[in-house]
Amino acid sequence: RRRCPVGVSSHRFARAVGLAGYPMLRSALVEGFEAMLAPVEKMRVRLREPGSVHDAFMAALDERQRNIAATRATLQAGECEAAVQAIVDAQRIHVLGFGASGWLAGMLQRCLEVHCDNVQLMTSVAGATQGARQLPRMGSTDLLIAICFPRYLTDTVLLTQRAHERGVRVLALTDGPQSPLVSAAHNCLFVQADSYHAANSDSTVLALIEALACAVALRTSDSVQDATRVTEAVL
Repeated sequence: RRRCPVGVSSHRFARAVGLAGYPMLRSALVEGFEAMLAPVEKMRVRLREPGSVHDAFMAALDERQRNIAATRATLQAGECEAAVQAIVDAQRIHVLGFGASGWLAGMLQRCLEVHCDNVQLMTSVAGATQGARQLPRMGSTDLLIAICFPRYLTDTVLLTQRAHERGVRVLALTDGPQSPLVSAAHNCLFVQADSYHAANSDSTVLALIEALACAVALRTSDSVQDATRVTEAVL
């Protein structure tokens, strides 16, 4: 009985998805698994180090401080200025993020809607479908703010690329130049969000979101009046 040579089907599959061959496919798969397992491995290493509960508190807070310091060191004045100007100039702002970034997207939408007239959240109980439904109505006068960190959810990346193709201006909040959002973004703000116990440190991203909102408040002419109206409405 004849047998198919080992790896023939794998080579065909690799070529079908645009890779040179099976070795490249295997490398891509290994990288994917490493990214998925990285938080687990970091936690495993951390648990090997004995310490008290107080030590755990201090280590977590120290980690956040290091992340914020590293983020401050990499932020460029020009990128910060361009990000704020894009928000101020946009007729409509769409905020996108799924998974853990969905909560961060909600916080950004909450922070910006005080100072911007039309801020829409593309994340809902409908999942990626909600974002896809908004795409046909988006154009060059809109701004998409996409939030995406490892493990880089495909829905966020694809919707961002589709918005870019429609001529929508894109501002990415992500972890660095290696992020798949960078190629579709007009402006990027990078955040170091390392964490021993999770894929990313959400608190570090939230710190940047709050800083961005503060900068927008300073740039908008009616920020005090807007904040006053919101406060009065809540009261």
